[in-house]
Amino acid sequence: GAPPGQPPVDRLGVPQWFLHPVPQPRGLRPGGSRRPRLPPRAAPRPPQARRRPVRRHPRWPWPTGPPRRGTGAAVAATDRRLHATKLNREMRQAATRTGRQLLDLAAEVFGTPGIAGYHRTVTARRAPGTQAVAAGVVYAETGVPVRQAVAADLFAFCASFAGAALRLRLTDHRLAQVLLRRTAPVIEETTRQALTRGLDDLGATTFAADVMSARHERAEARLFAS
Repeated sequence: GAPPGQPPVDRLGVPQWFLHPVPQPRGLRPGGSRRPRLPPRAAPRPPQARRRPVRRHPRWPWPTGPPRRGTGAAVAATDRRLHATKLNREMRQAATRTGRQLLDLAAEVFGTPGIAGYHRTVTARRAPGTQAVAAGVVYAETGVPVRQAVAADLFAFCASFAGAALRLRLTDHRLAQVLLRRTAPVIEETTRQALTRGLDDLGATTFAADVMSARHERAEARLFAS
C-alpha cells in the first residue's frame, strides 16, 4: 500500500495505455501490411514466471532506490561501483551508452546545476555514467519522489521485457498488456523493499541472465543491443 497522501503504484495502469497502445487489428502491421501468423507451436502466452526473479533481483541499482540529492563525489562513487558489478562487456557498454545520452539530453532539456554538473563529470571520464545512476540524478534533480522514481523505472524494465517477448514472437500485443498488468503487485512489493535498503545492497549481477547475455554478445545475429 501507498504511504498516506501518495497515490498507489497501481496508478501505473494509466501510463501503461499511453506507452503501449492497443495495436492494429490482428495480423496487420502499422500501415496495413500483413504480418505472419504465429505458428501453432509458438502460440502466445504471457512469459510470467521466469520474469519474477529478475524483477525482484534486477541488474540495476533501483532495489536500493535512486540517488537522493548529495555530493557529486558520492554519486560518482556509486556509479563506479555499479559499473564494476556488471559482469558482461555488452551490459557495461549498453548501460554507459544509454546513460551518457540521457545525461546529454537532460542537461539540454532541464539544465539544472546537478544534471549539468554530473554531465560534465561523465564527459570528463571521472565517472562511467551508467544509465541507472544517470536516471537517478535526473529524477532527483527534477523533484520526482523516490518512491515514484523506483516504481516508474521498475515498470519501464518490465515493459522492456514485454517488448522483447513481442520481438521474439513469444506473445502478442494483447497478452503483453496482461503481462504488464500482472507485474503490478511485484513492482509494489519491490518498491516497498527498495526504500529500506542502502548502498550495501547495490549490485548488478543476476547470474542466469548474465549467462544468457554472455551468449548473446557473441551471437552471429542479434535482435537486441543487449
